[in-house]
Amino acid sequence: MKNELKLPTGWKLNKFKTIFTTEKGLSITKENLQDEGLAVVNYGQIHSIKGMEINCKFDNLPFISLKYLKRAKSALLNYGDFVFADTSEDIDGSGNFKMNVSEDGLIFAGYHSIIARLKNSNHPRYFMYLFESDWFRCQIQDSVSGVKVYSVTQLILKNTKVIRPSFPEQIAIAEFLDNKVSAMDKSINLLELEVKVLGEFKKSLIYETVTKGLNSSVKMKDSGVKWIGKIPENWEVKRLKYVMDNHDSKRQPIEASERSQVGETLYDYYGASGVVDKIDDYIFDMDALLIGEDGANLVMRSLPLIYIAKGKYWVNNHAHILTPKENHDLTYMAFLMETLDYSDFITGSAQPKLSQEKLNNILLLTPPYIEQLEISKYLVYKTENIDKILDEKKVELKLLKQIRKSIIFEYVTGKKRVDL
Repeated sequence: MKNELKLPTGWKLNKFKTIFTTEKGLSITKENLQDEGLAVVNYGQIHSIKGMEINCKFDNLPFISLKYLKRAKSALLNYGDFVFADTSEDIDGSGNFKMNVSEDGLIFAGYHSIIARLKNSNHPRYFMYLFESDWFRCQIQDSVSGVKVYSVTQLILKNTKVIRPSFPEQIAIAEFLDNKVSAMDKSINLLELEVKVLGEFKKSLIYETVTKGLNSSVKMKDSGVKWIGKIPENWEVKRLKYVMDNHDSKRQPIEASERSQVGETLYDYYGASGVVDKIDDYIFDMDALLIGEDGANLVMRSLPLIYIAKGKYWVNNHAHILTPKENHDLTYMAFLMETLDYSDFITGSAQPKLSQEKLNNILLLTPPYIEQLEISKYLVYKTENIDKILDEKKVELKLLKQIRKSIIFEYVTGKKRVDL
């Protein structure tokens, strides 16, 4: 998005540094945090707490010692001060901020944060919406540097441009957007809650079905495994190596620059988190279950961990390739393995890894083959219906967020005006 705009008469385009003063938050670490004392907002809270505002009365914030009142009073936030995260793990998070609206209680800016304070007569709530706009955020995102971590410096902030209407119009725009955006945020929050509840229901449905079966009146027995508990009496518990065949030895990683895509037919190229590219050749021609071998998703589970690959495809060395042995169903195993907690089998912290040896010794529930097929058929039908509803709600959610962005952009840039 270009930053050059045709502004209404009387509106000014200024450098950030002419409207704001900036300074770093407290030079502390996680070790300085405690259970009581003075509230502090660090970069983690800036990224994770929803909305544009921070309030020590309502937001769940960590605390620091009272001694900082004397030692670092300059890091104490006033009402209407802004605090930006100076570090982000993704480009989209670069520019994340909070405005302090705490009227009762004290709140400090903590580690990995930059404080921005308005000079002279300007309305903070107008600038809160300006900072939320893509027009402003794109300036920061175009300037940050980094690979795995993106750094926002005071210099980057100071060199951004800000749009400044007259003070009365700043107030009018802020009041207008307060009403518009708060109403939209309520709708967005409700939709996000519905998506979350549906997603949790789906997980619960799959877990209950792959661990207890479809017949609630069947006689149960102790599985002999603490975390599994009771299972239907005709089910067994087996290690994965007795249920699935491993084909990791056939994997072939290819650098992105060397993946040929000139052929008439392109095939899926799989990595740890599903399809990551296309390629005009394949090394597998079979239905298989893929599970990530390494990467943060093993721990975070922000994406599916299990994928079913069908037909012809290529797999690199970041995913294990499994096919079921005789009398074991691929789809049932995929549903089951997506529900498992792999924490005890993962090694490494900086780069989590699920080795083939560890994977082979994971315990799996194995109903009779016919029952596996019945469970698979039931869950495919149920989850497809849930996914259809989820997809519809996600489309609606995406549209609402786009409208919200558009409204903020139009009014903070003067494309649409508010009556004074």
